[in-house]
Amino acid sequence: MSLIIDGVEIPIDARLDLSVSYQRLERSAMHRIGPAATAIKQTLWSGKYRVTVSGSGWYPPGLQSVDFSGAVLLASIAPLSKVGGVGDINIGADTDRRGEADYTAYAHAIMIDGNRQDAELAVAVNGDCTITPVAGASFYQVFWFPIMSLIFADPPAENTDMAGITTSWEMVGEQV
Repeated sequence: MSLIIDGVEIPIDARLDLSVSYQRLERSAMHRIGPAATAIKQTLWSGKYRVTVSGSGWYPPGLQSVDFSGAVLLASIAPLSKVGGVGDINIGADTDRRGEADYTAYAHAIMIDGNRQDAELAVAVNGDCTITPVAGASFYQVFWFPIMSLIFADPPAENTDMAGITTSWEMVGEQV
């Protein structure tokens, strides 16, 4: 599996220890109205992500060649997921997810006893998922590997530990 940041495939020796963190962002405010102080949440926008990618290994990641003055593209190796029924999950347009053979979306049926079972999945270009029903399933979970285009990020921090002969690095960015 390969992690790609703006066309640079991070070598395995630079990501022996790898972490990818997604935080969904939204701009919202909560208001209390009326004598009962009922809470109402008002959301201006949502659906963007803050992404933190960090790794360590024997070598630096090679990201000095990436131009961070503009947006960069992240092809992630960490999946996102949604749960739902056989026909009510949407995972976003095909331009927002990886399509290579090792990165195709997949589904699990979550059985009544809590176990998981692979489920057959078909994904439309717009991200609508159709799952073949599995007997005994209480719901389904669909996984996909995102491509996050237009991420604004600062150049990653890099640290080399000469005693342990290891390099660590971290990149934090947000979708535009």
